[in-house]
Amino acid sequence: MVLVGALVVDVTLQVAEVLLYGAGQLDGAGNFLALWDLAKAALTTAALLFAAHRFRSKIFASFAIVYFAVAAEDQLDLHQRIAGRVTSLVRSVLSAGGWIPAHSEALGQLLFLTAFAAAGFVFIWVWRPAAGSTEHRARLVLTALLVTLYVFAGVVDFVGSVVPDRRWPIIEESGERLTMTLSMAYAAGLAFVSLRKRAPGEGSSESFL
Repeated sequence: MVLVGALVVDVTLQVAEVLLYGAGQLDGAGNFLALWDLAKAALTTAALLFAAHRFRSKIFASFAIVYFAVAAEDQLDLHQRIAGRVTSLVRSVLSAGGWIPAHSEALGQLLFLTAFAAAGFVFIWVWRPAAGSTEHRARLVLTALLVTLYVFAGVVDFVGSVVPDRRWPIIEESGERLTMTLSMAYAAGLAFVSLRKRAPGEGSSESFL
């Protein structure tokens, strides 16, 4: 029910924004989509922190921190601000070799997001092996969701800059939003399972995950 309801809100708000203001507003900058995206990120973080407390899991806590960092980065638009410095560095390095790339700004953003994603990946997997099958499976699923989020936010955005097309922003923003919706629903499922666990560190309804 959480997933279905969230998907309905996703589609409704996105269609409304496109019809009223055009595809350019799908990035959720200063509109209802922005509030919705922020709410999903907050609920995902809260659900993971709750599951971390119930399962006594540093792994779930690390995912909560990473999702919070992803939401903060998106809301503060750090990939635009910091990427400017990265872009200057890229231009200076490549121009020294006689090549000035036409899409150095897009490359700078991709490099920043790649470094950001790599740091998150290391942070997630630095902890001890998962204590049980629920924790192990959840780490794989949530990692896959974060990788998917990186693909849409970084790779698709870069491709859209190199090969301009009105469809790329729609693909990028819809993909990011769908991935965050799936993340929220899965985190809510973890929180639900944690309420039914029989012993510390293990869930009683693992088949759900």
